Amino acid sequence: MELLKSYVEMLKLTYKSIPLWSSYTIFNNIFGVLCNFLSSVILIQVVLNGIGTNKSFMEIIIPVVFIQVVVTLGGISTSLYYSKIDPVARQILHKKIVAQLIHTIMHTDTKNLDNAAYLNDFSFAINQVEKRTTGSILLISNLLSNVVGIIATVSVIGVMHVELVAIVIITVCAAFIINTTLIKTQYQFDQDILSPNRKKKYVERTFYMKRYALELRLYPIQKILLNLYDNAVKDILHSTKKYGWKTGALQFLRAFNHEVILYWGTMAVLLFSLSHSESGTPAANIIPITIAVYSFSGYLFGLTEVITSLKEYQLYSDKLFLFLQPDKSLESRKGLPVPLNTGNTIAFENVSFGYAANDKQVLEKVNLRFNPGEKIALVGVNGSGKSTIIKLLLGLYDHYSGEITINGESILKHDIQQYRKQFSVVQQDFQYYACTVAENLLMDKANISAEAVSEQIGKALQEVELNLDRTPEELLNTYITSEFSTDGLSLSKGQYQKMAIARIFVSKRNFIILDEPTSSLDPVAEYQLFNHILEHFHDKTIVIISHRLTAAKSADKIYLIDGGTVKESGTHEQLMSQEGKYSELYRLQAEKYL
Repeated sequence: MELLKSYVEMLKLTYKSIPLWSSYTIFNNIFGVLCNFLSSVILIQVVLNGIGTNKSFMEIIIPVVFIQVVVTLGGISTSLYYSKIDPVARQILHKKIVAQLIHTIMHTDTKNLDNAAYLNDFSFAINQVEKRTTGSILLISNLLSNVVGIIATVSVIGVMHVELVAIVIITVCAAFIINTTLIKTQYQFDQDILSPNRKKKYVERTFYMKRYALELRLYPIQKILLNLYDNAVKDILHSTKKYGWKTGALQFLRAFNHEVILYWGTMAVLLFSLSHSESGTPAANIIPITIAVYSFSGYLFGLTEVITSLKEYQLYSDKLFLFLQPDKSLESRKGLPVPLNTGNTIAFENVSFGYAANDKQVLEKVNLRFNPGEKIALVGVNGSGKSTIIKLLLGLYDHYSGEITINGESILKHDIQQYRKQFSVVQQDFQYYACTVAENLLMDKANISAEAVSEQIGKALQEVELNLDRTPEELLNTYITSEFSTDGLSLSKGQYQKMAIARIFVSKRNFIILDEPTSSLDPVAEYQLFNHILEHFHDKTIVIISHRLTAAKSADKIYLIDGGTVKESGTHEQLMSQEGKYSELYRLQAEKYL
């Protein structure tokens, strides 16, 4: 029942997604079998019987023309299917199913993206989309067309003999065992090459992505990458050799079972029966009966493949369904609404956190408070835990101890998607996309006029002093990077960084997080930009993370993070007077520039 359940679920999914293609595929396969039967068996039988019984030319040609018309219609139907219906339907289906998979990956817990096994399973699932979905319809159409073919050929062959039934049972059982073993072997092979295939594709795309071009040409990292590629290919070849002999032997046995045992066994039984028939079989019928026998064995074998394919569906579809099921993760959590039009108070209360269960704690009993309109600076050396605090603040992980609250209630009780809508974030490892400048800034399809969009992006770029030598109107259709457009803008890292910062000037959010977004700017330019942001967003809650302590000087409150704990907190003046770690770091850095 489990075998059938997996298949039925996939069949329902596919039929619901593309009902026209599904119905036409079943019809076309059955019609194709009938046309093949008419042209290869009935047509020959009509001609030979007509000649043998001395029928007139017209008595022979009329049924021949009728059969040819039907066969021609079948050819037109098949041509239409493969030239228009099938390719269009596959694109639509692929888009719909991949959209569901993207929805799943967007709503999965962030911790899963750190898990190689999860990523391997997702890669496996997305590679199986088209084969498993379209295959579910092809499977039932093959089942029906093989049944129709068996019925049609038996009508020509005549009575099923006991010997024939025995041969069929033997070959069907053998085919089931062989195919099941072959499917399991292929599945094991596919699992073995998942990881090396991902490595291989990673290296392949690295060599043509522009962001890696400079370092690949400047440093000998290509040798390391090529070594990674070679090892991945070696692993694939090892698995290919490991399973190759077994797969080859099973494929030979399957062919032998079909071509020798089933076909010649069936042929021997029927020809023996025909030669010893008391009524005698007309010589003219020997040829169509022989062809019918060959077709009959093929349909029988096809029927056995349909049965064994159910096991394949269970093995390969389970992981695909794993990513198509409604997600119950942190990312899909519903709960209390979050006020977005006013500032909210968010607090960390004795929060401790480690990325994995067995990993060292990154944060230890952290206590922080972010009040509405307050300007907060998180400072500390690399690896102190600053960015981890931001990830928890954004609700990317929920497996921490202690409490993170918003207005006194745990954030885990709130709608996670709505909770995040209060934040506008610029990260150190910011991303830009092969979309237009306007789309990169708005990060959304704004439901306002093109004139209003032009005005918004023009002001945002002016705020960060980024001149792209394009009018705001032109930036609506100017692409970033030349990946998909030869006229695309290629900017410096500092310009890309300013563009990322410009996003906060077009957002309407009350909580702004700047996680080391100005690393490509000099300290003085960074200081000036941060001061401009603080002045412009004087009524917003702003969190600044920076190695450069010049940015922290104007904050209402500074938290010095060291070793995953809050070591010092207070205003700039208070921390300087304490003569502690902050004071030491500040004197080493900031006083050189201020």
